[in-house]
Amino acid sequence: MNKSDGNFSCLSHDGLALHGRFWKAIGEAKLKLVIVHGIGEHSGRYSDLVSYLNRHNIEVLTFDNRGHGQSEGQRGHINSWADYRQDLKKMIELFAEERPDLPLFILGHSFGSLIVLDYILRYPEGFSGAIISASALQPVNVASELQKVAARFLSKLFPRFGLRLNIDPDLLSRIEGVCEDYRNDPLVHNCVTARWGMETLETMNWIKGHTSEMAIPSLFIHGDADGLNAEKGTVEFFNKIRHRDKKLIIYPGRAHEPHQDLGQEEVMKDMVEWLVGRIPSQPELAT
Repeated sequence: MNKSDGNFSCLSHDGLALHGRFWKAIGEAKLKLVIVHGIGEHSGRYSDLVSYLNRHNIEVLTFDNRGHGQSEGQRGHINSWADYRQDLKKMIELFAEERPDLPLFILGHSFGSLIVLDYILRYPEGFSGAIISASALQPVNVASELQKVAARFLSKLFPRFGLRLNIDPDLLSRIEGVCEDYRNDPLVHNCVTARWGMETLETMNWIKGHTSEMAIPSLFIHGDADGLNAEKGTVEFFNKIRHRDKKLIIYPGRAHEPHQDLGQEEVMKDMVEWLVGRIPSQPELAT
């Protein structure tokens, strides 16, 4: 691993250079949090949220998914969903080496929520909790059956065939600066591949079929004005979770990125309170 000023790069299981960054807490750290970003964006877009978390004594690791931001790989392409799984495993191991003493939490936003849910449903060990933001369990523009058949065909014969995402930046936030920055960000892309599409559909279905197996505390947040991912998908998934320690917050009027929309301070405060409230208690020492 090459590391400088908190930034680092490491190799994936198949030889791609992945970009990441450790963000140190301002005071004495209470816990550590891994953040997994959404499709087409990159981890640098979370700097305001991370700064808030650091000020509240939370250590953070962010990284660019393969094919995103400063990480290598064809934009929006994976050979298999296991690629995302292996990349996340690598980051978690690096964070454990960096701060083995702190309880581990994870946050996934939008498409990143699928990466996180798939991972924690399979490997819950070691996590003290998860935050799922604007889950992509029910995209507003759902693929038709014909499109699914076409995606399956293309995935097998032309896996790297390019498709456009057509994400409307104005749906991200009611803060114009956020939308404008997204439009002008050279690290943002708007493309995926046929194989990515098929793997995503299959993973989404797998997650929905294993909801009851959620084994760690979870906080789900969603804006009811999200024009990209419907809150209904989050609510339905949440209601099927059997684990007792679960919480759902629906923010009225909030757009797709509640952590950088009007009223973002409330959202970030809710995150911190939830995280701190789930720090495992330390056993009392015998006197």
